Amino acid sequence: MNYLHDLELPFLIIAVVANISLAIIVLRYAPQREYRNYFVLYALTQVVWVVVNYFAVRSAPDLILFMARFTIVAAVPHPALLYLFIRSFLRHDEPIRKAFKVSIGALVVGLIALALSPFLFTHLETIQGQATPVAGPGMGIFGLYVLMFLSTALWKLLVSWRRVTGIERKQRMFIAVGLFITLLLIVVFNFIAAVVFEQLVFVRFGHMYTLPFVIFTAYAMVKHHLLNIKAIAAEMGVMLLNLIIFIQLFNAQSLAQFVISAFVFVGSLVMGLFVIRGLYKEIEQRERLQELTDQLKTTNDELAAANEKLKQLDQAKTEFLSITSHQLRTPLTGIKGYLSMMLEGDFGKFTDQQGEVLQRVSAEVERLARMVQVFLNVSRIESGRLIIGKVAFNLMDMAQTVVKELTPFAEKKGLKLSFAGPHELTVTADPDKLKDVVMNLVDNAIKYTAQGTIHVKVEQHNNEAQVCVIDTGVGIDPEDAGKLFEKFSRGIGIAKVSAEGSGLGLFIVKKIVEGHEGRVWVESKGKGQGSTFSFVIPLHPAPSEDTSPSA
Repeated sequence: MNYLHDLELPFLIIAVVANISLAIIVLRYAPQREYRNYFVLYALTQVVWVVVNYFAVRSAPDLILFMARFTIVAAVPHPALLYLFIRSFLRHDEPIRKAFKVSIGALVVGLIALALSPFLFTHLETIQGQATPVAGPGMGIFGLYVLMFLSTALWKLLVSWRRVTGIERKQRMFIAVGLFITLLLIVVFNFIAAVVFEQLVFVRFGHMYTLPFVIFTAYAMVKHHLLNIKAIAAEMGVMLLNLIIFIQLFNAQSLAQFVISAFVFVGSLVMGLFVIRGLYKEIEQRERLQELTDQLKTTNDELAAANEKLKQLDQAKTEFLSITSHQLRTPLTGIKGYLSMMLEGDFGKFTDQQGEVLQRVSAEVERLARMVQVFLNVSRIESGRLIIGKVAFNLMDMAQTVVKELTPFAEKKGLKLSFAGPHELTVTADPDKLKDVVMNLVDNAIKYTAQGTIHVKVEQHNNEAQVCVIDTGVGIDPEDAGKLFEKFSRGIGIAKVSAEGSGLGLFIVKKIVEGHEGRVWVESKGKGQGSTFSFVIPLHPAPSEDTSPSA
C-alpha cells in the first residue's frame, strides 16, 4: 500500500483547503445566526485535527505516544460542535440554553484531560515493525462520546426531515447523508479497523473521512440557495490559485525566480479580488431583482385577492340596494297617493296652514321617491339590468313637463327657470329614463344656483337631439369637471356649497345617456361663472330587442 502514502499529502491539502474555504464562505454569506458560528468552529477544529493527525503518524518514536494523545485532544471538540451546529440549525429560532452549553463545555474539558492521561493510550507496542500506541479503557469512553453526539445529531436530522417540506427537507436530507457517511467511515476505519483489527494504515486518512459531511453540507447550501454558487466558486478558485502560487514561492531556485513568483502572486491576488468584487455586484443586482420580482408577485397576489373580495362586497352592496329600493318604493307610492287625494280634497277641506304642511310633506315624499329611484337605478346599472326601452315620443313635451314640475322649487329660491326649443322634436328613446336625466340636471342647477337664471334649451343638430341646462350658479373647477360623472363624486367646490346629494345623480345620467348611444358633458368658465350641462342622443337609434319603456 505504498501508493496510499503518496496520496497522504495531496489529501491533506484538499481537506484543509476545503474546510477552511467552507468556513470562510459560511462566515461571509450565511445568516448571522448561532449555527453559523458553530459550523465555523467545527470546520476550524477539523482542520486542526487533520493536521495533527497527519504529523502524528510521522513523528519521532519518542513523540509517537504524545502525538497520539494530542490527536485525540484535537478531535474532542469536533463531535460536540457538530452536534451544537445541527441542533442550532434545526431550531435556529430557539437559542441553546447557556446551562446546556456550559455542561457540554465541561464534558469537552474533561475528555481533553482524559485524552492526555495514560488512561486513553497506555503505552507503545511494536506491531508489524512499527511503534503503535495501545488503547486503554479510556478509548471506550471516548468512542462512546463520539458515537453519542454524532448519532444524536443524525437522529435529529432524520426526525426533523420528516416534519418539513420543500427546500428545508432537501437541505436536511443532504446534510444527513453527508453526516451518515462521515460517521460510518470514522467508525469503520478509525475504530473498528484500528482497534479491533489493528490495521493502522487507514488512520492516516482520518482527515478524508470528514469530507463527505463537508461536501454534502456545501452542496445543500449551494443547491438550495443558502449560499450563492457563483460567489463560492469564484472565491474557492481564487484562494486555491493563490495558494498554489504562494507555495511556489518556497520552491524558487534563485532570487530572480522568487521575485517573479512574488509579483505573479500579488498580481493574481489583486486580479482575483477585482473579479470577486465584480461578481458580488452582479449577484447583488440579481438578488435585488429577484427580491423585487417576488415582492411584486406577492403584491399582485394580495391585490388580486383584495380585488376579488371587493367585487364580492360590491355585489353584495348592489343586491342590498336593489332589494331595499324595491321595498321602499311600494310604501312611498301609497303615501304619495294618499297625499294627492288629501290635497285634492277627497277627505274634506283643510285650512291654509294644513294645506301648506301637506304640500311640504308631499314635496319631501317626492324628493325621497327620487332618491329611492336613484339607488334603484344604480343597482340596475351595476348588475347589468338597466333596460332601455325605445318608443317614439316628443322630447319637447317631456322637457317642458320637467320645467313645469320644478318651476315652483326655482321660484322659491328666487330663480327664473325658462325653456326654449322647437314645437316638436320626436325621438325614439325611453321617455321615463330621459325624464330622469333632464330632471336631475335641472334639479342640480336649482340646487347649486343661489341667484340668477336657469335656462333649458332643446335643439336638433343633424341627426341628433341635444338638451342643454344652462345656469348662473357656482360654476365648476376644471379639475373637477372630468370627475363629476363618476360614482360618488361631487367635486370639492360643489360639496362646499351644498351638503345634499349622494354623488350618484350624474353617474346615472351618464349611464342612461350612454345606454341611448349618446354622450354627456359639462362646460364651465370656472368657479362662480355658471355651468352648462349638455347631452345628445341619436334621433333614430338602431332598434333594440325591447322597444317598450322600462320601469
